[in-house]
Amino acid sequence: MYGSYSPKNGDSFVWEVNRVDTTIFESYLKHFSKYKPKEYKIVVIDNAGKDTIFCVFFK
Repeated sequence: MYGSYSPKNGDSFVWEVNRVDTTIFESYLKHFSKYKPKEYKIVVIDNAGKDTIFCVFFK
């Protein structure tokens, strides 16, 4: 499952998937970026790979 939640209002964008891989994650980010397109999004990913944390910024 991939999910993004707004800390401001609790709004969510969730995908339930059968597996996890790079292609699906990239597609999730592409579709998420189109959800509420005028809203600025910051995505923080924890435990991706070997305990790395990275952020994705897009509008």
